[in-house]
Amino acid sequence: MFLKARRSPRLKPDDFSGGLIVALFQAYPRCFQITVTDAPGAAPVAGSACPDGDDCVVAREGESLLLALQRTKAPILSICGGHASCGACRIEIQANWFERLTPADRTEANLLDCLDGAAANHRLACQVLATASLNGLRLKLAPSI
Repeated sequence: MFLKARRSPRLKPDDFSGGLIVALFQAYPRCFQITVTDAPGAAPVAGSACPDGDDCVVAREGESLLLALQRTKAPILSICGGHASCGACRIEIQANWFERLTPADRTEANLLDCLDGAAANHRLACQVLATASLNGLRLKLAPSI
């Protein structure tokens, strides 16, 4: 099975040395609040602010947080396409929400152990599925560069 890659703008070596990528993370709010819905045609609310100042993200029940974040144009990377092999979609979950998540499987746990700066409350957005128990979840994008 082959995966079709999406075209992205060409990045130059200078883009990674404090240029484009760092500016992108500084210019965009990095705190998000997830609203889980089971409505099949739920529209994403791109760039809308929640009452506490976080960006709101609508996630459909059963979809990964990575897809929900990408749909609202959050600056989250996914080099491997959501297969838990790159670690670029690392997110930081608030402590009071972390126990509600399903535990990380062995592949995800091993990858997180290898990443610089990974903390106990980090997960991969591609591996966390939206469920009703996660409605209101607050997260931050962890630096992945």
